[in-house]
Amino acid sequence: MSDAGGYYPDPYRNDRIDIELRALPRQDAPEGHSWVFGGKLGAGGFGRAYLWNLINNADQKVVDRVVLKYTEVRSEQVISNGGLGNGHIKEVFIQKSLVPNGTPPDKVFTVPLLGAEHCSWSLDSWRFYSPYFAFGDLFDLIKTQGLEDLRSTMTGHRQIPEPFAWYILHRLVSAAVVMDTKFRTSQKEYQVVHVDFKPENIFLGAPGSLGKNNSFPAYPPVYLGDFGNAHVTYPGDPWDYMMYGGCTQGWSAPEITRLGHMKRSWQAPGGSYTNVWQIGYVMQSILMGVVSWEQDIPWNDFDYDYEPRYMPLPKRTKAREAENPLRRDYSTELLDILNAMVSYKPEARPTPQQLLDVIEEYMSHFSQGMDRWGTQEWFDQLNNDEDSPEDDTIASETTPLQDDGSRKGVTEKFIDKFKHLFCVPRARPKRRTPRRSPIDRDISPYSKLQARNKSRKRRQDMVTRQIKEGLRPKLQRYVSADPSDDIFILPDDLKIIHPKRPEKIGDYFAASGPEPTNYMEDIDDVEKYTKAKRAFERAHPDGYPPVGVEKYDFRKEGEKPGEVVLDPVAKK
Repeated sequence: MSDAGGYYPDPYRNDRIDIELRALPRQDAPEGHSWVFGGKLGAGGFGRAYLWNLINNADQKVVDRVVLKYTEVRSEQVISNGGLGNGHIKEVFIQKSLVPNGTPPDKVFTVPLLGAEHCSWSLDSWRFYSPYFAFGDLFDLIKTQGLEDLRSTMTGHRQIPEPFAWYILHRLVSAAVVMDTKFRTSQKEYQVVHVDFKPENIFLGAPGSLGKNNSFPAYPPVYLGDFGNAHVTYPGDPWDYMMYGGCTQGWSAPEITRLGHMKRSWQAPGGSYTNVWQIGYVMQSILMGVVSWEQDIPWNDFDYDYEPRYMPLPKRTKAREAENPLRRDYSTELLDILNAMVSYKPEARPTPQQLLDVIEEYMSHFSQGMDRWGTQEWFDQLNNDEDSPEDDTIASETTPLQDDGSRKGVTEKFIDKFKHLFCVPRARPKRRTPRRSPIDRDISPYSKLQARNKSRKRRQDMVTRQIKEGLRPKLQRYVSADPSDDIFILPDDLKIIHPKRPEKIGDYFAASGPEPTNYMEDIDDVEKYTKAKRAFERAHPDGYPPVGVEKYDFRKEGEKPGEVVLDPVAKK
């Protein structure tokens, strides 16, 4: 049994981790590049995650990243009911199906699975490939804004801007719509229930990572991940009890909260409405600066249908409020939507599609322009408005220049400097009439074009830096020397504090957009693996399979067995 099962600990755990730290990703590094271990990202009951960087050997710069999640797959995690996804590892099947190959980046709302393979050093070890999310998870982001302390009036949580709240809600509900509709057929209403919705399982890409043509580029896009406890269900599903008590304590919806060994009569089966409740509860919590709860809501202790509500933060001292306003007055429309989502009775909650329709109707009214700020279309429109039409007007070449004779041509000035440098006697100036130019202008069209390009580049750099850096409370607000740039400066009240500094600013406007999802081909025979795993479980009900490099091979015919594992010296 795994550690998460509550039985004796895995005696081979350290051996597993030692090999995991040295096992290179499956993809061969291109010529002139190398895979380098980037560090541990996290560990829990469902596995361990590590970062690997693809390095250019010439300049040692990172050109790509991949996350490897290692987990022990039990036989019951392989779908074997003869229905949807039969013969596939449940987590792999769900994630691949929710984000199939070729999905446009702006339509990806759940963490894509890039590949999966069995690990030769242990019977039940698998590793899953996924993209690296530079901003970590929602837990980290909310903590970065400061956690709320109800005992103090001096410090507290800087609540996220309302436009960002709408953006998070829109993406999470979009994920719920995909989970609600992706597997539906004319015979059965299949739906995916995530079960373990919580801030730690909501990952964030870097602001602007979806490209300059997508909305809300100043905010990090969120992705729902970690489907290790997810369940594909349908009305009348005899296996729906597997969702009961499967959520991390503190985030469980009423119908799946463990209240004893058996479900209570009033608890409905899990379904898409469970996702809706958990999204609403997570949103209410993060608006209050809460990222963890000590226990589930004690539903049995209430004599009525209890429904959680958003509670405004307490007022701070005047000095503290003046220094950094912490409290926000969120719109009634936003809070009403969240209240509807956490209705006690599942049938009273809106469906994911109903929610999405309402959110898209209201979101533009409360985005305060953040849906367009930083996009290419927005920038071009503002920048063109700031360029005066007169800048493009060039006088006729037949119009004489009104010269007062006080200026010298560039060539004459250069010759004078040359003579002075080498002590060449200057010639006595001749009396003559001032030279006239056939063009009546003080600045050439080329100079004007240069000025416009310089102004455009400066403004692009300003917008890019604000997107990449976010709010930095200890630094003074950026102010441009040119007053016409003010409309490109984002108010601090609409920014968020980033959980980490950007490694490089880069050129946001010149960068190409992200590529569609591309899944690696499966190389393992899952059926062969399942038979071997079940045989071991029958022979050793409470045992762990031993660990050793290349002890097991479940590769399909023609696939290379084993992995490339660095020796300890090379790893260091």
